[in-house]
Amino acid sequence: MEAAIKRGEFRADLYYRLNVLPIHVPPLRDRLDDIPALSEAILEELRSQHELNREAQELLGQHAWPGNIRELRNVLERAALLSDDLMLNAADIRAAIGTFTPVERVIPLSVETAGHETFSEARERFDRQLIEATLAQCGGR
Repeated sequence: MEAAIKRGEFRADLYYRLNVLPIHVPPLRDRLDDIPALSEAILEELRSQHELNREAQELLGQHAWPGNIRELRNVLERAALLSDDLMLNAADIRAAIGTFTPVERVIPLSVETAGHETFSEARERFDRQLIEATLAQCGGR
């Protein structure tokens, strides 16, 4: 936000009105222990009578959650809507997640750039790193 203020893209007075107490909330993938409580609260908020069995909870704890809490909410809502049983199991969760991204498959990429690098060069380097990392994780397939 401060960079946006310097670029003239955001009003400084509005920023200082809103920035009373900044709160850093880490991504869900860094708070996997919170998933059971969050899942319970989400299902309650949805007014769902569904519960998660142990395997479903374990599966939720193995996903990387690139969409953070919104993705978790969507997965739980989809699973609850599509399940024929009030006890959600791993198959219900797996079907609701769709493309599963295990925590260990999150790809760390470098976004540091040399001072002389253009945007196009940085994007090409980033794309190359992403492709190489993905190929390495998939055994070259």
